[in-house]
Amino acid sequence: MTGKCCAVPNQLGELDLRCQNLTYIGVKRILATLSLRGYTNIQKVDLSGNENIGDIGAVCLHLIPPTVSEVDMSYCNIGAVGLRHICDFMKSNTNITTLSLAGNRFDEKCATFLGEMLRENSILQVLRAYQYGDGEKRFKYYYNSSFWFEGVVEGLMHNHTLRVLEMVHNTHDMDKVALDAFNHVLCNGGGSAIERLCIGRVRQSFTFQLSLNAVENLGRTGVADYINRITLQLPKAEDSFGKLLSNLFKRCKNLYDMNLTRWLEHPHQHPHAREVQYWMELNTVKARQITEDGEFAGFVDSLVEATHSDLFDSIFYLVRNNASSDP
Repeated sequence: MTGKCCAVPNQLGELDLRCQNLTYIGVKRILATLSLRGYTNIQKVDLSGNENIGDIGAVCLHLIPPTVSEVDMSYCNIGAVGLRHICDFMKSNTNITTLSLAGNRFDEKCATFLGEMLRENSILQVLRAYQYGDGEKRFKYYYNSSFWFEGVVEGLMHNHTLRVLEMVHNTHDMDKVALDAFNHVLCNGGGSAIERLCIGRVRQSFTFQLSLNAVENLGRTGVADYINRITLQLPKAEDSFGKLLSNLFKRCKNLYDMNLTRWLEHPHQHPHAREVQYWMELNTVKARQITEDGEFAGFVDSLVEATHSDLFDSIFYLVRNNASSDP
């Protein structure tokens, strides 16, 4: 895809309309004429970065061809009114599986709309609604994160198709109340398809301590493979947190990523970095879970994945704990 505005889909069926200063009228004209021009196999429509679309432009969603499975309306200056249109449309939509709404001007009541949509939608698999302040006033919207997550969680309780939920807000530290709310939902059968949950960042040591406790509770449920992503480097007191991290990954057999790349780049500076990396590696290929289940097919798949990724600790662990008992 190129950066040019092209009302013609590419060979992959992607219609790229990013950052073209399109207004509601322009978007409506383009979408309304697609079928007339014979484009009947469009898979993705990218409208991101068109700030003039706004709330009124959100109603254009119903003009998107039924073949489209992915829609990106990030940074389109959409507020509560526009999101309500989108969510009402998505409640009964049976085609769109990936919806990106990042960087819009959502407030607290928007969580209710998203929750209602998740309650009724039975096809959506990926929802990105994270909010990043970029230094420009119109994109800096502050709201109570507990209230925000609460509204979404109520809908997630009744949803069993969503796999990825990204709700990070970079003006808030990770919220223990929010994490515990998600934990409650997952433990009680809601959000049963969730694989990746990104709902916070860390800035303060005290918040990090609370976050680890809450994430650990999530990890113990075993529901999600990718429980959480911390979107900022750890606080400066890495040594004290290293032990907590090691224990967290050791206890949560399905937790394999918390965006610790920078922290792990200098293992010699952090006494527990090697331990953290070890448990993360085992969890990446589900080495411990597969060993407990004793399933030969799973063992083979895990060993192949570990070999391809040069995860030598995982290879050793799998062979040592499974080879003697497998046929």
